[in-house]
Amino acid sequence: MRRSSASIIRVLALFGLYTTLIACLPMPAQVVVVVTATPVVAQPTAAAPTSVPATQATAAPPAPAAQATIVPPTSAPAAANAPAPKPGMGNVAGRVLWNGKGAAGLEVKMCEDIQLFGGCKGKEFRARTDVNGAYVIVDVAPGNYALAVHAIEKDSWLYITAGLGIGARKYTVAADKILSVGDQSIFKTDLRMKQPVDDSTTSDNKPMLGWDAYPEAKYYEIYLTPEHGKTVYIHKRVDTNQLTVENPLNTCKYTWDVAAFNDQGTKIAEKANYFHFQVTGQPVSCYVQISAPGDKATLPGTGIKLSWAAHPTAAYYKVHMWKDETGSPKILDFLQVRDTSYAIGDNLKAGKYVWSVYAYDQFGEEVAGSGISNIIVE
Repeated sequence: MRRSSASIIRVLALFGLYTTLIACLPMPAQVVVVVTATPVVAQPTAAAPTSVPATQATAAPPAPAAQATIVPPTSAPAAANAPAPKPGMGNVAGRVLWNGKGAAGLEVKMCEDIQLFGGCKGKEFRARTDVNGAYVIVDVAPGNYALAVHAIEKDSWLYITAGLGIGARKYTVAADKILSVGDQSIFKTDLRMKQPVDDSTTSDNKPMLGWDAYPEAKYYEIYLTPEHGKTVYIHKRVDTNQLTVENPLNTCKYTWDVAAFNDQGTKIAEKANYFHFQVTGQPVSCYVQISAPGDKATLPGTGIKLSWAAHPTAAYYKVHMWKDETGSPKILDFLQVRDTSYAIGDNLKAGKYVWSVYAYDQFGEEVAGSGISNIIVE
């Protein structure tokens, strides 16, 4: 999908420890960018949690309740220099880095809630990074908050995800304490990809992927995946600004991306959105062709038979079918079949149904898939 007036979901990795990155609209639309959580960016570098005496905090208010502590300690200097919060409130200290250096002048905020397509909701508490990238958000009401950072040179926001999902990680702010969230290393989105051109078509089954060399980049990582089938490259390291695909690609639509890393292995830049290209004219395709019923066919609810063309590398298929109504149970939940057809034994009630089929090889790897097809049952 291309960047447009809608948010763009970009799956960075299908395996391992990475989450999802959402390209975004400008800030007025209140849409956020999700930063990969572990281990590449936005990962606090704090040591094991301990308490730090209140004497390390400055400007403590006279009320006895303001016993400022730092939980946990951090390498970020903002925490040690943070003032004690007002009685009953908490402070949040941290540092924002780009390419190992403090990112100055960026707004940082704690959000009571962050919605994928709505941005910050509820209470917000803000601060701005100093020349060293350090910040202290003062007098935050106790509770759980997500951390958002304004992107560099882009009118958009970044937030830290929780685990492998796309939900925001929550930080707990306690009364009369200073919460250190450590360092957040962010990346820019100004890397320029050159070829194949976005949405282009090629008959070359070993195309060259190329991009502009990025200043201060030590190496790059490539991501390349087909619309259906096994990912070609995931975190493929390249030391130059181009890569010729080693193994022949099938007829298929491909998505690719590249990220730049510094000599410390920290991501410093990537493209704002994925590029896509179509490979044509190859002996094997990543698509399964549906034979019958045709898309949007109107049928009675009995005697329905689903069929599709055989795929040359398929050992078996999986069929998925559901009624297009909220809360309706699946009719076929990736049912495995050896043949190229399947007869539905049950009578289907009137309504709209949706189905698709996927091909798998002898090793259990998906090699091809169909589009979504609709059936109208009278």
